[in-house]
Amino acid sequence: MRKFRPVSTETIYAEQFLPPGKIPDGVMNVRLISVGDTKLYTGQVTTIQGEVVVIKSGEWVVREKQDPSRHYPVADDVFRDKYEPVSKIKTDKVFNNQ
Repeated sequence: MRKFRPVSTETIYAEQFLPPGKIPDGVMNVRLISVGDTKLYTGQVTTIQGEVVVIKSGEWVVREKQDPSRHYPVADDVFRDKYEPVSKIKTDKVFNNQ
């Protein structure tokens, strides 16, 4: 299998789904599911293709670049491997041409 890496270093907008606190934009139908002693929050987001997909607590909700009203879920470990926070210092340098 060949190796690949992201082509772009574009900034994305994302928020972690950590109910019962603040629910990220785009998440709907949040529910608490109990299976035995295990409790898990789930919700749903609508993707750019118009599909409604399930998101579980701890996953990240990423806003689509082409349509900010659409989102997709990313598992926490995958998200942390692929993305890092954009710091205020980096942002200031970009906007102030430093």
